[in-house]
Amino acid sequence: VGAFIVVVMVMVYEFATMRERATHLALHLAKDRVQYSHDIFSILFRNSSVPFIVVDEHGVIESTNPSAARLFHVELDSLDGLEVFHFIAAEDETKTALIPEYFTHGKIVNDVEVVLHRPDGVDRYVLLSVFSFKDAKGKGKGLVTLIDVTKQKMVDKAKTEFVSLASHQLRTPISGMKWNIELLLTAGRENLTPAQSGYVDKIAHGLERMDMLVGDFLSVSKFELGTLSAQYTSFSAAQFLRTIYDEHDPLAKKKNVSLEPNLGKADGTISCDSHLLHMIVSNLVSNAVKYTPEGGRVKFDAVLDPAHLTVTVADTGMGIPASEQDMLFSKLFRASNAKTQVTDGTGLGLYIVREAVKILKGDISFVSTEGVGTTFTVVLPK
Repeated sequence: VGAFIVVVMVMVYEFATMRERATHLALHLAKDRVQYSHDIFSILFRNSSVPFIVVDEHGVIESTNPSAARLFHVELDSLDGLEVFHFIAAEDETKTALIPEYFTHGKIVNDVEVVLHRPDGVDRYVLLSVFSFKDAKGKGKGLVTLIDVTKQKMVDKAKTEFVSLASHQLRTPISGMKWNIELLLTAGRENLTPAQSGYVDKIAHGLERMDMLVGDFLSVSKFELGTLSAQYTSFSAAQFLRTIYDEHDPLAKKKNVSLEPNLGKADGTISCDSHLLHMIVSNLVSNAVKYTPEGGRVKFDAVLDPAHLTVTVADTGMGIPASEQDMLFSKLFRASNAKTQVTDGTGLGLYIVREAVKILKGDISFVSTEGVGTTFTVVLPK
């Protein structure tokens, strides 16, 4: 029995010794792994072409990598102790104020386009990302990345300015041709053969489409250049919306689509930009009629309450495929079924609608089912 107890005690001792050795080995490996990760991070931080900045929990800069120093056009570490968000601005002041709030609450800020005000007075456009983490001591930190997109912004601006200039230059000859065609059709149609009259009608239709296309390009360029601002006036909401119905009803009847207005609840005065409101509603009604097959229905409703004007345009058209709905308001986007079934279209209409709604500080939403129809709802402040 004594020998057995001795054996058991030896086994317990060996087990305890092995466990202690395993614990020490695990701790050693863990330390090695942490050190290895730290070394890798340091190498990437120093040598990356991406500007990186490490900040404390208050956004105060603790270290910058050489790429960030080059972006700020300063010596390395000369920004230490300064608040990183002091150098950041955005066109929307609310967005600028929210970025530090997001960081403070541990939320990720990912690829937000902002303006970087450098210490030398030069501004750069950058994509800002902020990722929160805790260091080895459990203190809150932040990793800030800044991707310089100034060149891309300048190229995009140059393209937009070119489109704006070209569109303005096209407007004059198109208007002249439209006037001459209208004179020919009103004063000289009786002198044309049926074939010639048909040719003139086709020319007039083509000019109308070209004029609408140039108008869309001009609107897009104004939105992108920021030269289009709201000019508020007071007018009757129902009466104004009725004129839009009158514009599109002839085409709806020609296509045998029932355009059904319900504007009685919009009776009252609204303070709004009539040009932007026309852009929004006219594009929605036009699209609904265009993409609704013969025999379909388009409901055009409006409600004016003490605070808002709500406009709803619902159709029984082709609908938008679910996989493509995220792209609906993108510039030049057209749904796959729209491309095959209705070849006429630029993909600018809904982009213009969304931008106009933004300027008026409203909201737009939609519900769509392919093969069933689409409903757009616009809510604008009164």
